Amino acid sequence: MYCSQSFRFRILGVFLSFFVCVADAATVGKIAGKVTDQKTGETLIGASVLIQGTSKAASTNVEGRYNLANIAVGKYVVLVKYIGYQAKSIADVVIEEGKTTSLDIIMEEDKGTTLKEVTIKGSYKQEKISTLYIKQITAPSFSDGISAEQIKRSPDRSTSDVIKRVSGASIQDNKFVIVRGLSDRYNATMLNSTILPSTEPDKRAFSFDIIPSNMIDNIIISKTATPDMPADFAGGIIQVITKDVPDDNYFTLNVGTGFNTISTFQNMAMDKRSSSEFIGIIPSDRTLPNIPSKDNFNNLPFSERAQYANKLGNSFAFNKVLGMPARSLQASWGNSFSFKSGSKLGSILALTYNANDTRLEVERSNYLASGLRKFNFIDNIGKSTTTLGGLLNLAWIKQRTKISFKNMYNSNLEHTATDRSGIDDEDQERVVARSSDLIQRILFNSQLEGDHRFGKREIKLNWNVGYSYVSRSQPDLRTLVYQYAQDADPSTAVLTVGATPTNDAMRFFSNLDESTYSTAANLTYPFHFNKEKSNIKIGFLKQYKDRNFSARTYGYVSDFGMTNQNKSLPFDQIVSPDNLGIGKLSIVESTQPSDKYNAIFDLNAVYGMLDLKAIKSFRVVVGARFESAAQDVGAWNPATNKIAGANRLFQDFLPSVNFTYNLNKQTNLRLAAYQTVTKPELRELANFAFWDF
Repeated sequence: MYCSQSFRFRILGVFLSFFVCVADAATVGKIAGKVTDQKTGETLIGASVLIQGTSKAASTNVEGRYNLANIAVGKYVVLVKYIGYQAKSIADVVIEEGKTTSLDIIMEEDKGTTLKEVTIKGSYKQEKISTLYIKQITAPSFSDGISAEQIKRSPDRSTSDVIKRVSGASIQDNKFVIVRGLSDRYNATMLNSTILPSTEPDKRAFSFDIIPSNMIDNIIISKTATPDMPADFAGGIIQVITKDVPDDNYFTLNVGTGFNTISTFQNMAMDKRSSSEFIGIIPSDRTLPNIPSKDNFNNLPFSERAQYANKLGNSFAFNKVLGMPARSLQASWGNSFSFKSGSKLGSILALTYNANDTRLEVERSNYLASGLRKFNFIDNIGKSTTTLGGLLNLAWIKQRTKISFKNMYNSNLEHTATDRSGIDDEDQERVVARSSDLIQRILFNSQLEGDHRFGKREIKLNWNVGYSYVSRSQPDLRTLVYQYAQDADPSTAVLTVGATPTNDAMRFFSNLDESTYSTAANLTYPFHFNKEKSNIKIGFLKQYKDRNFSARTYGYVSDFGMTNQNKSLPFDQIVSPDNLGIGKLSIVESTQPSDKYNAIFDLNAVYGMLDLKAIKSFRVVVGARFESAAQDVGAWNPATNKIAGANRLFQDFLPSVNFTYNLNKQTNLRLAAYQTVTKPELRELANFAFWDF
């Protein structure tokens, strides 16, 4: 329960934006955009885009994009023509000096009722409104999304902030997505065409706060299934599309800041922060020293283990620090180059840095079935978060072919310090405690993609080969608890005597690494049924994951004869060198055999899908997907006391059907029935247990 009722507001101000746009002359500008079929939402290749009263003209490429440069400043009428479609003229298109005017155009098929050429007339403003919803209206499944244009107008710095604006989606803990009320465990995440792995070691979830908003072109959340989608979800599929070939050469630099009245310039509890944390690097003093394996270590004399405890450092001292305003720096560079052969090479490079301090006050209470309270704690929490990200996308386009090479790297460092006080009603004691946690998440994704169109029927082939790497490091999670009778003083640390430590005085280190290799291909064959556009689509997916997880835990124990005076030393002194050794404190490794596992996941899928426009206003998308998935988790089996594989094989036939009835141009009536499968996460098959402070 969040206990502060203070009025909060956020000013995302002090934004400095610098734009360097390349123009051929001071008095000219550009028009660029995409031409799309109104009924299907598909892009049209080879459409002619002309500016009336000038000789300027261009044809759309494999993505349906066009680019008209060196247009004199002024107001124009843009004319679009395509065989089999009604010509369209768009008035009031304004060309500004040194700028690119974005104009996406929706085309309607020729009704064939007259031999006379018909030209549909519209305005620039009307066309901009129409294109906002064309993808959602023509999507085969229930879906919502947000475009780069909308993201650009918002103050959002991360993908999690952006998703808050999508209908039917909400954010938990400022990072995890909930779709249609189902928790993050039941959602799937895709970056471009690749399924992303979980960023969490203890559950299936993706942390969306690690992807900066300036790298996103659009986000689509699909809430029902079609056969060409990954089927391992129940809530929704969140597809994040990163930016691609720019319409214009540019360089942008954005600097921003923000504050709120609860955190900014307010005192918050925080232990020592290294200068390296401010650039997203784990400080060296939190890495695990070179300590022998558990059996060898625990057999060492008490005094030698105390020397290793000293290497871990005196780390329970907290200070009051001022929460700083949010800091944001985003730089983007885009460039495109046209060759004499008619091909085009585009590139986008983006770098981002975000840092934020947060202060929270949380009240935690727990009750027995009888209604009696077990405990009541007040946690004062200080949190510092730093995100570094980079994106490099290259794309080559020539007529009906596009080859893309997309790369993204992100590192998110989160430092949390918790200062706790309260009452343990079961033991009739007061409690004071501290915990410090540092977590670094790293995501690297690289994809090679191809899009091709063949023949007069516009047969489509798209394919991709991808690699993803995710790591999560939790170096030196520190916890220390003191207890004392409600009418007594001083408090004493909760320590055991001998060789069996508890979670009340511990140091925990963990590391997760996961590599994912994938390849997929999709072939779409268009045809006409009852004079309406339809298509057949087939494809396959191959994905292979390899995960390694390991953790080590150390607990503080007291020697026989240790006095309460030594146990009552304050947080900043109790594990100091003077209180380690014979008659005082030492450490014992309490790592369990189940605290590590190795796992693989091998998925093979094929599908077939029919997208049929049976009559003018009625569309059905029907088909099936077959998936064969093998999971093998090498983890400790308590029944046999050995490391054993938890092998599972899933073979699922997954049919789906989506109906769409167009009541009018603005309204669809949809009905869907589909079957998906949510497989166990690799972590869920391992016996690893974790105590959450």
